[in-house]
Amino acid sequence: MPDLVVRDFSQEELDAMKQMAYPQSMQVWSKSVLLEALKSPKVEQCYMLKGFSALPDMASVVIRRLGSDISHCASVDMTQAQQESLKLALQFVKSNGPSDRESAISALKQGFEHVFETILP
Repeated sequence: MPDLVVRDFSQEELDAMKQMAYPQSMQVWSKSVLLEALKSPKVEQCYMLKGFSALPDMASVVIRRLGSDISHCASVDMTQAQQESLKLALQFVKSNGPSDRESAISALKQGFEHVFETILP
């Protein structure tokens, strides 16, 4: 089985980890911490969602989340259903919990035929 070596901890950091690990060994404790981190969903902080409708109306919307800064722009000629899907998507983008980004995409798909996501650096 492959090994994993983690280096360059200060003595204070090692002492704190030993206290958290007790009564387990550092190896057992650190492995459980790393494996638990794999289970947690990753919540993106910087992304952009785009929605476009098909002809004839060609309505569009763009929602950007850059950390805590959220902005959006939309066509003025959106239908009521498109406005509602945008409003719902914005709520999910603002809360930004686990699976909220996916819920925002799903909400946009209720009003727009084509929805795209871009993860921003």
